Amino acid sequence: MSKKQKWVIIVGNDYGTFMFEGTEEEAEQRRRDKANWEGAVALKRLADENEIKSNEPEYCWNHPNFASKVKHYCECEKCKGD
Repeated sequence: MSKKQKWVIIVGNDYGTFMFEGTEEEAEQRRRDKANWEGAVALKRLADENEIKSNEPEYCWNHPNFASKVKHYCECEKCKGD
């Protein structure tokens, strides 16, 4: 049985970013449902320590917790300097 963890789900087209608590399977289902509902790309990743403490997700499409090596277009403060 998978353990519950905190996840960050980012939905494209400015639909938003939100925290989700659950297993990886539950988080994937929520990501998929939200992407289908909004008709947009949605990504999920594990929340980092700061996000867990503050319960505030960081809106960065290039956050190191994403497994992808693909560089996404992102307007966050970290990415603006790239």
